[in-house]
Amino acid sequence: SMIQQSNGDVLLEYVDATGNTQSASVIIRTDDKTIFSGTFFTSNFKTMINDISKTSYYVDITVDHKEYGIVSSTFNSSIDSKVDGVFQS
Repeated sequence: SMIQQSNGDVLLEYVDATGNTQSASVIIRTDDKTIFSGTFFTSNFKTMINDISKTSYYVDITVDHKEYGIVSSTFNSSIDSKVDGVFQS
């Protein structure tokens, strides 16, 4: 999820209820530039992104999952959004 805070910062949060994420790489970008990129080595994380305006973004996420291997997705998102995904075979 990406939630705009009252001070204008954005809270980025990732939660894997199974606890089987080995790493998650996230890139938030526009057509012109990368706004944020980071790799996290945990199943749950939160981070603040400063100085981000309320517009539409592309979010690229690559998850290395203990059971499902490497899973990648790109989606168009806006601030104050939540995307739910389910790993299944």
